[in-house]
Amino acid sequence: MKTILILCVNYNSYKELNNYLQSIERAARVASEFVRVDVWIGDNTTANQQPISIDYDYVCVRVFPYYQNLGYMGCAISMFHEISQDQANKYDFVFISNVDLLLSETFFIELNAIESKTAGWIVPSVYTIGTRKNENPFMLVRPTRLKMFLLQMLYSFPLLYGLYEFIYRFRHKEINLLMNQEQGRSIYAGHGSIMIFTKQFVLDNLDMSFPGFMYGEEIYFAELVRQSQLTTGYYPQLVVNNIGNVSTKFLGITRKCQMSKESLSAIRHLFFEAH
Repeated sequence: MKTILILCVNYNSYKELNNYLQSIERAARVASEFVRVDVWIGDNTTANQQPISIDYDYVCVRVFPYYQNLGYMGCAISMFHEISQDQANKYDFVFISNVDLLLSETFFIELNAIESKTAGWIVPSVYTIGTRKNENPFMLVRPTRLKMFLLQMLYSFPLLYGLYEFIYRFRHKEINLLMNQEQGRSIYAGHGSIMIFTKQFVLDNLDMSFPGFMYGEEIYFAELVRQSQLTTGYYPQLVVNNIGNVSTKFLGITRKCQMSKESLSAIRHLFFEAH
C-alpha cells in the first residue's frame, strides 16, 4: 500500500479548502485498497479564522494553525520541517499544494500505478476551470543563465511582463496539444499549484529552505531535483482541476512582479551563478 502526505496551504480560502478536502476524500475512498492519505493543513489566515473539519473516513487530517502570512512556500516548508526521518521513510509521496484545487476521483489509482526508479517529481495535468487551459507541463527545459537574467529584468517592468504573460499563454496551449498524450515525458518543471515529490527526493531534501516569500518555486524545486540526480516526469493521466488565484487575486501585478523578482534573484544566485 502506498502512503501519501499532502501539505496544503490555506489563506482566507476555507470554502475552497473544504471542497479540496472533499475531493481528496473521494479519491482516497476509490483507492482505499491501494493508498493511505494524510493531509496537513497550514492555515496562514491572519484574521477571521474559521474552524477546519478533520472528520473524514478515508483521510487523516491535521491542522497547523499558524495564523500569520508565511507565504505559500514559507508555510509549506514550515510543515515540511515537521516530517521526521522516520516519517520520510514511511511516505511514498509528499505533495505541496494550494487548496483551490479538486482531484479527480481516480487520481490516487493513477498515481499508484506509476513506477519510476529515478523519479523525484511527478507532474499531473492541472486544468484551470473556465478556460480548461492545462498549466502543465510548466517548463520543458532548464532556462539558460541569460534567460534567468532576462526574466528577472522583465519583472522590473510590470506592464511589459503582463504582455509577455499574455503571449506565453498561446505558446503554452501549443505545448499542451503536443504533450498531453505522452505519459511519463521528462520535463524540467511542473506548475507550482500542486507538486508531487517521491520518497527519495524528500529524503535528500529534508533540510530545504525556500529563498523567497512567493513565486519561483517551480524553478527552485526543479533545481533540487537535478541536484538529487533524479528526474521530473509529466503524467497527463493524473488530473487536477484548478480554480486558481483565490489567495492572490487581490495582489496587483506590481506586487506580484516585485515578489517574483526577489525570488528569482535568489534562485538565480543559488543555482545559475558560478560560486
